[in-house]
Amino acid sequence: MSTTTNVEQLKLNVMTKQQYDIATKSPTELYMVTDATMTAAEVGAIPQVSSLPAATSALAGCIYQYVGTTTATYINGYFYKCVNNSGTYSWIRINVQPDHSNVSNCIIDIPQDIALELSSGTLTLRAGSKVYVPNGSGVFDEVVIASDLSVTPTWLNNKLGVVYYRRANNNITVTSIDYCFSGSTAPTYADGGCWYDTTNNKIKRGISGSWVDTDESSLPIAIVKDSSNVVTSIDQVFNGFGYIGSVIFALPGVRGLIPDGINPDGTLNSQIITVPDVWVSSNTGASCDGMWLSTTDFNRVAISTYRYIEEKNYWISIADGNIRPIIYIGHTTGDISTFSPRYIFQAVDYSDTAFIAHQAMPSSRYNTLTLGASGSNYTAPADGWFVLLKGAGTSGAYCNLVNTTAHIGVTSDGMATGAKYIYIPASRGDVIQIAYSFSGTTESFIFVYANGAV
Repeated sequence: MSTTTNVEQLKLNVMTKQQYDIATKSPTELYMVTDATMTAAEVGAIPQVSSLPAATSALAGCIYQYVGTTTATYINGYFYKCVNNSGTYSWIRINVQPDHSNVSNCIIDIPQDIALELSSGTLTLRAGSKVYVPNGSGVFDEVVIASDLSVTPTWLNNKLGVVYYRRANNNITVTSIDYCFSGSTAPTYADGGCWYDTTNNKIKRGISGSWVDTDESSLPIAIVKDSSNVVTSIDQVFNGFGYIGSVIFALPGVRGLIPDGINPDGTLNSQIITVPDVWVSSNTGASCDGMWLSTTDFNRVAISTYRYIEEKNYWISIADGNIRPIIYIGHTTGDISTFSPRYIFQAVDYSDTAFIAHQAMPSSRYNTLTLGASGSNYTAPADGWFVLLKGAGTSGAYCNLVNTTAHIGVTSDGMATGAKYIYIPASRGDVIQIAYSFSGTTESFIFVYANGAV
């Protein structure tokens, strides 16, 4: 059955989503919502490509999600739209995301620019990874790694190690965290150590009795754990945020929701901010200090300075009661030995069970891995799944994926022909061991991020 309404004149109403939600709608009028976000279903309908086609007039307005290797031009997992710039067509990155009306005061996007793998004690920084080299006052050179770089550290002596890139040598190396410093004054010399000279904005290394910057070293890219001079796990990859000595840094592309009140329909209003450059904050205090992200900087202020008013969804200054447009990221003290930014942690609607369950489901973002020899270990960079697609080669062959941290595993028996999917969940930092006799082709080996981890 259909219903027809005759109208003499068509009226178009242009309004925001907030206005639309509370408006009394007329069946004889059209409504254009200017700030609506894509639904999860609409996002899922966007085609995925491993390489973007040439931008032409025929593709104007088309949107693709790029799932190829991160390059200097395109980032894995991001969305790109073909646009017309005075007759010249090009791909521009756009923000495509589900509605965030039930969350605020949190980080919503951390660029996964660093692809670091560990296999049998060898660390490999994958081609396409992006790092930043401090290069003078206010300057951070963006470097995209051209080819895979590997190192097998045998000198950490059961210490945590800091991984960083050396542009002059085009390699990666690892230094004990005990010999990593920051500040305006040179620390006591440590052979092979690493000092972030904040006055000159240079990473300097301890070589032949002096602190020198000839290596053109990057900001640290990861923290690893050592046991008997063998690296056994990647404890943290510095995607989005990182630290060295008493300095914490935020990297370009980090996005967050600054709490900005309550909408008339009861949903949460937020300002979306994006970190445009490398932002550095020195953390020299001995007290428990908060790290705060605002529209202009990344800074350290005592936690007691501000208070979050949950029923109104904004931060205020304790001193004057004025609203402050900030996001609380986390806290730390003095020289930093660990720092993990907080993601969605405030104002989650706990009755929205579908949203909460969705955070544990697989996302469309993944890292491509290299399968090592049978018995190799792999460390989860975030919450998610290790997924292997491999041919058995012969009937009766096996493949075991074991989460040695959580004590769970999965086993697959092979067939003579065809490849089989085998996957296992992992929390960030879990170590997965893969033992196999499969001899067929490895079609793919990836780590898929959970929705709540991207």
